[in-house]
Amino acid sequence: MPKIPFNAPMSATSPEFQSLSSSPTWSPKYAPPYPAASDPVTVSRRTSGTPRNSIDDTHTEESHKLAEINHQIVATLTELMNTECIRNDEKQRAWVQSRLMEAEHQIRRERRRHSSNASSDFASAIAQQLELGLNTSKTWA
Repeated sequence: MPKIPFNAPMSATSPEFQSLSSSPTWSPKYAPPYPAASDPVTVSRRTSGTPRNSIDDTHTEESHKLAEINHQIVATLTELMNTECIRNDEKQRAWVQSRLMEAEHQIRRERRRHSSNASSDFASAIAQQLELGLNTSKTWA
């Protein structure tokens, strides 16, 4: 196994530089814990010309793009943290660590927000169905 010189500066041909300059690949382990909204729950009846689903689909698509970008940032910063030059420079290491923590917090916030929105939409859909069921079953009034 070839040894990498730890005190050598990174050059364009060094493995560290090539690793950092390449785009990180998406991994299923970074996939969000929620399913894609291919069939969003309809909460209310829409009579306007713009269907609600197109708005929800656009928002969901943008959320997934943002989540993917954040995961790529985390992967790149994690790789950077593992390079010898960052490990040896306390100031740079602190900067990378803070950016890494910010990116991870952003991912958690988005995940919580999405989970909260999905729960709210689901609860609203159930309430609407119960309301519709009660209105149609009142044949004696």
